[in-house]
Amino acid sequence: MEKTNQHYVWRAYLKPWSSEGQIHCHRNGTTRFRSLRRVASADLFYSIPEILSSDIAQIEHLAIERSPEGLKKIHRSYVAQCRKSWMIKRFLEKVSLDEFKKIDLKALGYEGDDLNHEKLYEDARVAADEAISNDEEDYLSRMENAFQPHLESLLKSDTSFYGDAVKAGEFITFISIQYLRTKKIREGMADTFNASLKDFVRLWTIYAHIFSINVSRSFFGAFRGFKIIVAENLTDVQFITGDQPVFNLHGNPLTRDVPEEMELYYPLSPTKAMFYVKVINNDYPATITDPTEVEKYNILIAQNAHEQIYGDSKKALARYGQYLDPLPNVSACR
Repeated sequence: MEKTNQHYVWRAYLKPWSSEGQIHCHRNGTTRFRSLRRVASADLFYSIPEILSSDIAQIEHLAIERSPEGLKKIHRSYVAQCRKSWMIKRFLEKVSLDEFKKIDLKALGYEGDDLNHEKLYEDARVAADEAISNDEEDYLSRMENAFQPHLESLLKSDTSFYGDAVKAGEFITFISIQYLRTKKIREGMADTFNASLKDFVRLWTIYAHIFSINVSRSFFGAFRGFKIIVAENLTDVQFITGDQPVFNLHGNPLTRDVPEEMELYYPLSPTKAMFYVKVINNDYPATITDPTEVEKYNILIAQNAHEQIYGDSKKALARYGQYLDPLPNVSACR
C-alpha cells in the first residue's frame, strides 16, 4: 500500500517523551498534546521525484562527482533504480489497456491467473506508484530497524556496541540520515537554492540520500577518532527535543555559516542526551548537575528546530517556544 504519512523524525525515537502514543508539541506559539503519528510528518515526504534525462548531469556534478570514489557506482545505481519506477509509470500512461491486451502474455512465460491483462495492467500501475511513494520510506525504515537495538542501548547508557565496526556503521548511518532527512534541511535548501537552482530542491530526496551516505562514509572513515558520550541529566530541568533532533555542536543556528568541524548532539529522553564527539574532546561530562547546562542544550534544540519542539509535559516546553517562534527561516544544512 502507498504509505502517505511519512515521518522525518523517527516515531520510536520520540517515545521517551510520549505517553499512550501522544506527545506535547509546541508549534506556532501553542503547545498541544498530539498523536505521535501526526508530528514531524508530511504526506509523501520521501516520494521519489521524476528524474529527467536533463537532471542526470546536475546530479552527477553536484553530488556524485564529489562523492568518494568507492561510492560513485552505488550512487549511480541508486539513481537508475529511482528512474525505473517513473519510466514504467510514464510508459503505462501512454499505453492504453486495449493496446496492452495485444501483448501475448503466454509468449512471455505468463500462465494461469497471470494471463488476465486487466489485472496485470492495473497491478503494474499500482506497483509503479507504490515504488515512487514507498521505496525511500522503506529504505529509511530499514535503517531505523537496524538502529533500534543501539537506541535501546544508549537509553541504558551502554555504548559498548560502538566497539564493533558493523554496529558502529549502523549507528553512524542512522545518525547521518536523521541529520539530513528533516523538513528543516529540505526547506533550508529550498530557501538557499530556490532562486537559482529549482531542480536541486525538486530532487532533494535524491540528494539527501546521496549526501547522507557520503556523510556516514566520512564519519565511518574516522570512527575510531570519535566517541559516544551519554550524559545523564540529574537536574530538575528535562531535556526536550525537536523536529531537527540531530545538530552540529559547531554550527550557529542563526546563520548560514558552515563550520569547519562536525560533532553532534542528540537528546535521547528527558533525562539523557548523546554527544558524538572526537575522542580528544573532554568538554562533555557523563553527568549533568547544573540545570543551566540542560537549558543551554534545550535552547539550541529550539533554535535548530524548524517548526516543532517536543517534551513530556507542557511545563517542560514552556520557556523554549520563544527561541523557536520568532526565528527567521535560515538554512540548517551545516
